Amino acid sequence: MISIPLWTYYTAMQTWGIGYTMCQFWLCVDYLMSNASVLNLLLISFDRYFSVTRPLSYRPSECKKDIE
Repeated sequence: MISIPLWTYYTAMQTWGIGYTMCQFWLCVDYLMSNASVLNLLLISFDRYFSVTRPLSYRPSECKKDIE
């Protein structure tokens, strides 16, 4: 994880001294990881929703790869 050490540096120094390019890179990675986390939770929620609302049809369609 690169975001935690950079945030610690920024907090300790009270200024961003690593440069503009590294700042832009850090912001991009931070936003990307945040969005990836949200999308992962969304996919898990859909999986849970379908397993509860369609218990008989959802699980067999998921396991066909394992049977073949």
